[in-house]
Formats: sequence, structure tokens, C-alpha cells
Amino acid sequence: MQSSLCRLALFVLCVFAPVGAHAEGLFLTESNLEYIAPEGQFPDRSCAPLYGAVDDVYRKNRVELAPEVRERALKGDFNALFALAALTRLEENTGRPPSSGAPAAFWEDWIVRMLGEKEAWYRLGVAAFTMTQGINMPESDLQLMAKRALRKAADLGHPEAMYGMGILAELQPDPDFRMPEDPGFPIIPRNIAEGNFRLDESRYWMGAAAAHGSSRANLHMGLVYQMEQFAVVNETESVKMLRNSMVMGNAVAARMLYAYFEPYMTAHSPTLANCKDSIYYFLLDTKMHSEKIEQVEIMAGHMIAGNNKLFPKACLTREQYEEAMKKAEEEFNAIKASMEEKKREHDALYARAERMLPELRAAFEAQAGGKC
Repeated sequence: MQSSLCRLALFVLCVFAPVGAHAEGLFLTESNLEYIAPEGQFPDRSCAPLYGAVDDVYRKNRVELAPEVRERALKGDFNALFALAALTRLEENTGRPPSSGAPAAFWEDWIVRMLGEKEAWYRLGVAAFTMTQGINMPESDLQLMAKRALRKAADLGHPEAMYGMGILAELQPDPDFRMPEDPGFPIIPRNIAEGNFRLDESRYWMGAAAAHGSSRANLHMGLVYQMEQFAVVNETESVKMLRNSMVMGNAVAARMLYAYFEPYMTAHSPTLANCKDSIYYFLLDTKMHSEKIEQVEIMAGHMIAGNNKLFPKACLTREQYEEAMKKAEEEFNAIKASMEEKKREHDALYARAERMLPELRAAFEAQAGGKC
């Protein structure tokens, strides 16, 4: 599903490849525009064995593996719980008895009870979409399952569910969808050449995702405003969307802003390129990727001194660099504080759900007649 947008993002990431640890796991440091998954958790390779077992239950009828997945779920592995619910729903939709020991509605109802409707339906949609990656799995059935679940979460305001709807609308379009006359937020124009998000339904959900706080949707729209095939090249809007993405914790956007303003880079903006803004976003990029400041200092030195291959003329003063460092530290701290608050809310939600696990186990055993 990679579009020219993804290729542009990959260009910037290859030129400015991140090294070192991610800043406390708070920031999104990979673009992953084509994934439907919680931000910061994709691609989650640690889940590969889990979904491999789920695939085997369905494709190879290895139902003896289902109790193992169920036990992981009942012990608090939420990825296993989401996968188990998605597997059970797929089995029921395709006329098979549930291998999990309980109907799909049982698992779905409990996940909603534990996490609330918005997060529950989002994670169930993610699980169904993840199962499409399995070999010879019923892709169309799973895409429709994912879309139904994500739509429920999107209707409740989940921005990443809206982003997922933007992807799935290209794969499973709704023939009855009609673009509202006034959506109330910017809509991606039709791609006149190639790429994803061309259908009205898909373009609507991508705009909704950006407006409701998806950092990846804002990143995507920032790229759209740079590309001629959308016939809406607008550098000001591009910078606005990329900044939105960065403020929402997307370190990739900071890296792209650095490249966009950098005078010597081929990915830069001929109109907006300048050393002051470039060094500012280089500082933020470095902080959000937890990289060492030395490379920024070397670049700033070249800009200040001039008379070198990259900068024949001086384009930055020492005072401007010191001001950029101060402002970048302030903005980084504000972004970090916002992301820490989001993480606290997320952790509190799942801690509450974890405390309900004994109730879930008891309810499962009761509906199973005491047999596990």
C-alpha cells in the first residue's frame, strides 16, 4: 500500500536515519503511514508468535492452540485478549464454532466493559486488521470486520480509528458514502496521479483523523501539501500540518521540518529554506529522537562561520542559535509534558482493566459451566 507519500517519507528517514534510543518511548519515531496500529506500537514484532498461533487455529484448524491464547488473555495479555476476540468473531462469521470457549459477544462485551467503547472497538479493529497479514487468511472478511469495529470507535472520536478508516476505505469502500457538503475540517484533494486516499470516503476520514488529533494524519496531510500530483502545493499549509504532527509527539515530522527548511537539502522548500528555522527543527528533531547534540552544534558552527562547502556565506548568528536553543528546549518540554499526560491516561485505563481480570475469569468459567 505504499504510495508516493510513503516514498517521500522514507527518503527523509533514510537521509536522516535515527540512531540511539527513543526518548523515553514517548514519541513516534517511525512514519509507518500504511499501518493500522496504536501509535508507537507498530510494527510490533513481539506479537508475531501470538498472531501466528491465531492464524494456525483458523487456517489449520489447530483448535488445541486456542486455550493457550485464552489463558494468556485471562492472565492480562491484552494483545492476546484482542486477538482472541477477533478470532472468535471471524469463526462465527464464517460458520465455525468458537474455539475460545465462549461466543464472540462475550469477549467483546468484556473488553468494552474493561476499556470503554472507544478504546475497545479501536483495539478490536486493529486486531482484525493485523490478522489480514497472515498467509491465506480470509482478507476481505477480516477487513470488513476491522472496518465495522473501527467505525464504532471513530464515531466516538478516536483519531487513530479515523486514520484506520481512511486506509480501509480504499480496501473496502462503502458504496453509499457521500461526502458532506461542509465536513468542518480540511479534506485531502484527489490525487491526480497515484497514491492512497483517493476515494471520497477515504479522504473524509483522513481529514477527520487530522482534525481530531492523529499525528500520522497530520503528517500525511503535510506531505500532500508538498506534492504536485495533488495540485494543491502550499508550503504554509504543509508546515502547519507538519507542526501539528510534531506537537502531537511525532518526531518524524520534526525531522521533515528540519529537512524542509534546510538550504542545502534537495528535500527543502526553495521559498521557506533558511538557517534559523532549520537549526531550530534540527534541535527539536535531535531531542525527540534522544540523539546527541554534537551534530547540531557542528551544523550551527558551519552556518555561523560560512566560507564552507555547505554554507559559502554565513546564514546564522551566535545570538540566533542561542535563541533557537532556548525556544527548542521550551517547546520540547511542552510536547514531552503533553505526551506524558497521554501516557498516564493510557496507563490508568489499562491498570483499571487489569484489576477487572479476576471478574473476567470468573465470568468465563461461569458461562463455560466451570470448565476451562
